[in-house]
Amino acid sequence: RVEKVQVGIVSHAVPLYISECAPGDLRGRLNAVNSVFIVLGQVIASLTCCFIAHLRVPQGWRWMLGLGSLPGAGMYIGFMVLPESPRYILLRGGGDDESRHKAEDVLNELRGKGAAAEVRKEVDAVLESLRESGVPPTLREALRPRGVQRALVLGMSLQLLQQFSGVNT
Repeated sequence: RVEKVQVGIVSHAVPLYISECAPGDLRGRLNAVNSVFIVLGQVIASLTCCFIAHLRVPQGWRWMLGLGSLPGAGMYIGFMVLPESPRYILLRGGGDDESRHKAEDVLNELRGKGAAAEVRKEVDAVLESLRESGVPPTLREALRPRGVQRALVLGMSLQLLQQFSGVNT
């Protein structure tokens, strides 16, 4: 069950990170490429499992699970070397000069030194959007409205029903 939670987190975190770090004209394409590689990974995983099953490898299910953990381990290592997103840096730092310089440094590192003017404009835009959105609500405040509670209960009930029925799509 833990891997399902991890897949859920990664399927949200990767497009979010791409959206926060990629240049505006590449965001959609990079997220599309991410989706293509997810599907390609699923196809390769299925073919690998079919190959292992076809060979009738003793304890083949162990190989299937073990090989399935390699891409996740690679992503984990990759996440450790990626810089924090500029938006997160600015949010955590409150938009002060130090966080602004750190966010600009991250974007310059990701995009190259030739894009300094564009990076400054983007950091200004992120700071403006953070000022407009205000302080993010706490989890308790976000879950307080009745409509949110109903939607959450309905969504969780549908997922529970799906798990009990065995339909896993």
